[in-house]
Amino acid sequence: MTAPVAIATPLEDHLTARIAAVPGDEVHTDHDLLPPARYPGDHRGDPGCARYPTSRRG
Repeated sequence: MTAPVAIATPLEDHLTARIAAVPGDEVHTDHDLLPPARYPGDHRGDPGCARYPTSRRG
């Protein structure tokens, strides 16, 4: 059985890899959708980051 795992917060690549290494996990993440981090561990991102209709997907 496959368990989809969506990562919707900045997470370092080595931690994402640990989650993906669990048998049956299917990890989904896209760093391009997240605002740029200001410092390590920043889960909110740059408040000045704006998404424009032309940059949105789907």
